[in-house]
Amino acid sequence: MIVGITGHRPDKLNNAYDVNHPLRKWLREQFKTKFVELKATTVISGMAIGADVDGALSAIELGIPVIAAVPFVGQEEKWSAFDKALYHKLLNEHVKQTVVVSVGGYHNEKFFTRNKWIVDNCEAIVAVHNGLIDFGGTFTTIKFASITGRSVHIINPNDGIDPVDIGATFGS
Repeated sequence: MIVGITGHRPDKLNNAYDVNHPLRKWLREQFKTKFVELKATTVISGMAIGADVDGALSAIELGIPVIAAVPFVGQEEKWSAFDKALYHKLLNEHVKQTVVVSVGGYHNEKFFTRNKWIVDNCEAIVAVHNGLIDFGGTFTTIKFASITGRSVHIINPNDGIDPVDIGATFGS
């Protein structure tokens, strides 16, 4: 079972930019549960910070091969030094295959092209989606996967937030 992943970036995940943030750790546990339930044999990740990286890390921890579907070379250029280092470590040491979906540099449309490539090359999607945002890459990927007959399995990040965390910003 080839499983694609999609999901929110840290700004939609309680601003959890730190990969060791409790919410990000919770998401990785949810990904592992979904991958085991689906009997994933390969995981395809778009490798963006947030849910994409968390899904890749989860698959790697379970020993499931990861295909990195990179939208274009240089996706990581504006990221923090830590996120760049993690991205390159994953690409260079842990993923089974890297596919650069579009040639050339940055263009917003290339993220959608990458997401379509993921859906076209998987049998199921695991999506980190808060249920509130009805636009953007995650929502569009979920919709496209559903239309094309892929099963969609949602992880709602709101379920992983401690209610006393006054920093919660979901839905903004």
